[in-house]
Amino acid sequence: MSKYSHRKDLNHDAIAKCAKKCGWAIEDVHEYTDFVDQLWVRSDPYHVIFVEVKNPKGRNKLEPSQIKLHAKLRSIGCHVEVVRTELEVKAITAEFKRNNNIRE
Repeated sequence: MSKYSHRKDLNHDAIAKCAKKCGWAIEDVHEYTDFVDQLWVRSDPYHVIFVEVKNPKGRNKLEPSQIKLHAKLRSIGCHVEVVRTELEVKAITAEFKRNNNIRE
């Protein structure tokens, strides 16, 4: 078990709120040991992003267990993102929409 399990970054709620405004359904899973912080889900088309939230300043590097988990998820075709700012949320959303020809 990681010594940082269950730690919630200060920007965690703001990132979730912004993602929700961008059209993602959010599942907060930060309390699960050695897992990502949030799952973002859309149904237009169906897509899930495994999201690790990190503070934009200070101690914001990935732990070795997080690096290992992200690599494992990516190896089976999962979309994984490390998000530090609301601007990154908007950029991820814009890229998703562009890649799927979604216009709003």
